[in-house]
Amino acid sequence: MLRRLSENKSEKMKISIIFAIYLLYAIAILLSDWIDLFCFILKWPQASVISRVIVLIACGSITYIMRQRVIIIRERKDIVYWLGVFSILALGIIKGGVPDTSTDVMNYHLIAQNPGFMHNFSYNIAPGDFQLFGFALPDRMFYLPRILLGYRMGTIFGSIVLIIIYTQVYEIIKNLLDEDFVICREKVSGAWKNIAWIITQEGILAFLVVMTHDVALQFGTYMVDLFGIPFALELLKILLFQDTEKKPNHAYVAFLCGMLFCMKMTNVVYVVPLLCIYLYRYRKQITIKDFVISFFTAILPVCVYLIYNMIETGNPVFPYYNKLFQSEYFPIENFKDTRWGPETIKDYLLWPIYLMFRPGYRQSEIPNKWAIGSIGIWIAVIWKVVTIFTCKNNVKKNKQYKQMTVLCLVFVISYVLWIVTTGHIRYFILGYMVGGIIFIQFVSTCFTRLKYHCYIVATILLGIFAIGPVANISADLMGYEWSWRTLDKYKGNVTKVFSDYQFANVEQSEKIDAFLMNDGSKGSFAYQINKNVPIIFNGYVHNRLANEQQEIALKKIDTMFDEGLNIYDMFYVAEGDFETHIEKLNEYGLKLMNLEWLNGHLIDSNNLVLMKLGKGQNTYCYASALNQEELYIEPQTSRIEVEFCGGLINNFGWFQQAIDNAQLQVIISDGSAVIKQDTIKIEEEEFYKLKYALDLKEKHTLKIEFKITDGNGVEQESIEPYHFAIVSTNTENCSVHS
Repeated sequence: MLRRLSENKSEKMKISIIFAIYLLYAIAILLSDWIDLFCFILKWPQASVISRVIVLIACGSITYIMRQRVIIIRERKDIVYWLGVFSILALGIIKGGVPDTSTDVMNYHLIAQNPGFMHNFSYNIAPGDFQLFGFALPDRMFYLPRILLGYRMGTIFGSIVLIIIYTQVYEIIKNLLDEDFVICREKVSGAWKNIAWIITQEGILAFLVVMTHDVALQFGTYMVDLFGIPFALELLKILLFQDTEKKPNHAYVAFLCGMLFCMKMTNVVYVVPLLCIYLYRYRKQITIKDFVISFFTAILPVCVYLIYNMIETGNPVFPYYNKLFQSEYFPIENFKDTRWGPETIKDYLLWPIYLMFRPGYRQSEIPNKWAIGSIGIWIAVIWKVVTIFTCKNNVKKNKQYKQMTVLCLVFVISYVLWIVTTGHIRYFILGYMVGGIIFIQFVSTCFTRLKYHCYIVATILLGIFAIGPVANISADLMGYEWSWRTLDKYKGNVTKVFSDYQFANVEQSEKIDAFLMNDGSKGSFAYQINKNVPIIFNGYVHNRLANEQQEIALKKIDTMFDEGLNIYDMFYVAEGDFETHIEKLNEYGLKLMNLEWLNGHLIDSNNLVLMKLGKGQNTYCYASALNQEELYIEPQTSRIEVEFCGGLINNFGWFQQAIDNAQLQVIISDGSAVIKQDTIKIEEEEFYKLKYALDLKEKHTLKIEFKITDGNGVEQESIEPYHFAIVSTNTENCSVHS
C-alpha cells in the first residue's frame, strides 16, 4: 500500500498538518489492533510493550517513506479562526468538568476504548450488549487521552477532532468562495457593508456550519460520531479542488474511504456518493491494477474487526444480517432499530418538513431545539439543484458550477441513503455540514448580485441560521445533552479534574469476583471498576441468546453462586428506578445482599450503587412512604434474627436541607407492644446495615415500621421526591414479607 501511495509521480498529496497528525494517529491505533488481533488468535499477550514499539517503528517508516510524496500545508489563519478554536476548546473543557455518564458510554464505549480483544461470549457475556461488536477504531483513539488526562478531561480529544473539522470547513469555504468574498468586500456599500463583512469571515462562517445540534451534544463526551468526518471532508476537498488533469492517488482515496467507513458503519451514506463521484470522474484513468490495489487498501481498516467478529460470533457484521450468518449469540433476524426514521411513504416525502417543524418525531432521543434553522439549507439546496439543471452550457464549464454540483450530489445522495437506513439525525451530521456550505455559498451569491432584495433575503436566512449555534451551545451548557449535566453539578466536580483515574478504590475493586448486570447494560463502568473479572449482561442472556447458549450461560451463573463468589450488580441513581431494578432481580431469582456507594470519582446523582447479589427473592419497602413503610416478620422459633440494608437511593443532594438532622426510626411491634426501637442518623451518601436479634415469648406476626424524623423527633409523613429504601438481606428462623 505504501509503495502504491508513493509511486504516483504526477500529483503529490496535499494534506494540512493538523489532518496529517490525526491520520497518522489513527493509523497507529489501527496497526495496534492488527497486532493485538494476531496475538488474540495465537493466545499471546496483547497490548505488549514490544507490539507498541513495532507500531512506533512502523509509523516512523510510513512518515519517512511518504515524506517526498506529501506536501504538508501550513497556512496562516486569521484571528477570527483562532477565536473559533479557542471557543471549541473552552466548551470542551467546561463540559468535561462533569463526568460523561451517557447511556452508550456506560454501556460499551469505555470497554471498546481499551486496547486488545476479549472473549465476549465465552468469558464475558455481552458486557456492552451487541454494540460492543462494532468497529472499535474511533473508541480506541480516546484511550490514550483518557489515561493521560483522567476520565473527565479525556473527553477533550473529541473537541480536538472538532477543531480539525472546523479547520477543514474553514479551508473549504475560503477556497470555494474566495472570488465572491472579493466582490463583497469591494462592491457592497452602505449599511449592508457590515453584513458583507460577516459573510467574508471564513472563521465565523465555518463555526456556524459545524456547530449543529448534534455537534453541540458531543462536547465533554466519549461519543465518536465526529471521528469519521475529517476523512470525509478530506475526500470532499479532493473532489472540489484537485486538478482533474493530473493523475490522482487512487490508493490514498480508497484508504480514506475505508477509514471513513471504519469510524462508523453509518458513514456508508457518505462513502457511496463520495466514491461514486470519484470513480465517475477518473473512470478513464483507473486500471484493473489500480482497482485491485485500491480495493484491498480500502478494506484494510475494517477487516481487523470483521475477522474478530467472525471468530467470536460467527457473524462478521454482528448482529446485523443474522438471518444470513445464523450466529447463535443473537436472534435469527436482520436487526434494525425501528425507533427512528420514516415509517410510511408520507413520512419519506415529508421528511425535510418534519426535520424543520417536527423535530421530536422519530429523529432523536434529544430533539433539535432550533430545527427551523436548517430552512436556509433546504432553500439553498433546492435553488442550487434547479440552477444546475437549468443553467446554460457555457456556465457548466465554470469551476464553481462543478464544485457546487459535487456538493449538491453529496448532500442529496447521502440524504436519501440516510433516511432509508436510519433517519436518526446523529448520523447526518456531515450532511448538515455539507448543506451548510451550500447555504453559505447561496448567501454569498446573493450579495454578489448587489441587489437590495437579494441582500434582504440572504440576511434573513443567515440570521435564522446563525441562531442555531447559539441555541445549540446554550442548551448544551444548560444540560440538554447526552449526560444531562446541568450547571449546578460543576461545583462538586472541579476538585476531581485530573485526579479521576479510578472508578473505585482498591478495596471495593478487589472484593468483586464477577459482575452480573440485570436492569441495563453498564458493562463499560463495570470494566473500569475491575477489568480482571467476568462481566455478564443477564438481560442479554435471558432475551437474546439462543436456547443452547442460554443454558450454558445460566449454568455458568449458577456455578458462580455455588462457588460462593462475590457477585455484584450496579444501579445508576440518575436514571434508574429502584423498584423496577428490584423487580428485575426477582424475575431472575436474584436477591440483594448488600448495598454500597461506589467509592470513586463519580459523585452526586452521577454515582453508582454496588449491589451484592445472592439467590432468592427480595422483600423491600420505603421509609415514610404511604402504604409502603412497613414489613412483616413471621417467626419460626422464639429466637430470630433479621437483617436489612437501607439508604437514600435517588434524588439526593438536597435531602439534608429539606429535613434538618434527619433520622431513621425503626419500630418492631407485635400488635400490642413495641418490642424493639432503634434510631439512626441519616447521611446522604451512606447505606446502613440494620441487624436485630429478638427473643420472643410467643410466635406472633411482627410488624416492623421505618419512619423518617427530623432532629426533634417529628415524624415526616412523606419525604418525596426522596426515597429511602429498605431491603431485607438476611433472616434466621423467620421470614419477611410485605
